[in-house]
Amino acid sequence: MVVIDKEQKRAVVIDVAVPADSNVRKKEHEKIKKYQELKEELERTWKLKSKCPSGNWSTWGCDPLTGRVAPRDSRNNI
Repeated sequence: MVVIDKEQKRAVVIDVAVPADSNVRKKEHEKIKKYQELKEELERTWKLKSKCPSGNWSTWGCDPLTGRVAPRDSRNNI
């Protein structure tokens, strides 16, 4: 999904995934590689600042940058 803010001239590519804890970093790299071309096309064609997907969280709330599980009280309950 691509969300475009025409007033701010920004676009955000959203891709939802909930990988296992051991695959969080791998999934993060896959998404960046997968959407890099789309990001460049949005910037070139529509003159938008765009952002590739980031911020994957695993099934247990694992932070992709540190690989650590977030404390239970800091996780959002849905």
